[in-house]
Amino acid sequence: MKKQILKISVHQTSKVIAITYVGLAVVFAVVMFIVISLFGDRGEREHALLIAVLYLVFMPFLAYLLVALFCAIYNAVAERFGGAEFYLEDTGSSEGGSS
Repeated sequence: MKKQILKISVHQTSKVIAITYVGLAVVFAVVMFIVISLFGDRGEREHALLIAVLYLVFMPFLAYLLVALFCAIYNAVAERFGGAEFYLEDTGSSEGGSS
């Protein structure tokens, strides 16, 4: 069964991606803090925590903006040329549900 994505919710999609990115940003910020603390020069080590915190704040915000821009562009293109197509197939069984 062929389906087409005609429109993507800009705010909802951007919000979900930004929230998901927070989890990734925490991991990257911790690693960045450790690496800068161990191997950075004196000036970098003094600001390692500030850099990690700014990364945690800035990156999810940037992810939200970029995904929102992507969704808006996609919606404009899909309106004019049609959306991305994908194919679905019923497998005959559903996990956790009644058949």
